Amino acid sequence: MLVAILSVMSVFFTQAVPRSYDAARIASLPPAVLLLAMIIDSARLARTAPVPFPLTAWQSWPTYGALIAITGFAAPWALGEQLASEAGVVRCADESMVPALQPGDVVIIARNWEQHLPKRGDVVALAPAAGQPEILRRIVGLPGEEISVKRGIVHVSAQPWFADKPRGSMRQGADRSETMLTAGQVLVLPDAGDAEGGSTPLADLTGRARWILFPGDFDLLRVGADVQ
Repeated sequence: MLVAILSVMSVFFTQAVPRSYDAARIASLPPAVLLLAMIIDSARLARTAPVPFPLTAWQSWPTYGALIAITGFAAPWALGEQLASEAGVVRCADESMVPALQPGDVVIIARNWEQHLPKRGDVVALAPAAGQPEILRRIVGLPGEEISVKRGIVHVSAQPWFADKPRGSMRQGADRSETMLTAGQVLVLPDAGDAEGGSTPLADLTGRARWILFPGDFDLLRVGADVQ
């Protein structure tokens, strides 16, 4: 029974990882407690068992070998494959996303992009060219919109766009002339400086940034923080 419950909770944990860092942390607690209970129960049975210990039909080397193969190799491989298809990590290599992200931040991204409609303000990952590492940029323009940058402030259909208070206005390093986005394009820009950015096909977005896995400034209080 404990093995069955542990298996169910492990599946739930696998499904929770790409959706929510907090949900994944909560979902990891029951499997850990169940595993500890199984270890304690095994030790208790071993100490109170008669000598010699009566073996059941499933207590054999082929069964042990199968369990080791499944739990030690097959299950971790399947979990890794699923997580790789639904989540990934991208390193912020420069200061282009300051102050939302610091140089060296390792960020968890959700790969199942097709399940989410892009929103203005989302931090997304994209590959600038084949074979190049993914970079992080912010969506400032949505399909069909007219976007420009005047005096460092993003304008949507000639109206300035102001982000939340911690970031103030979305100021860019260089002005941009009006850009009319097609139905399959978004405009992505860095939060700071003159780093690379521009109109990008939706198909080139590889994921949406969700949480900070490891902070580049070694501030452990930022571990698991949402990417704003």
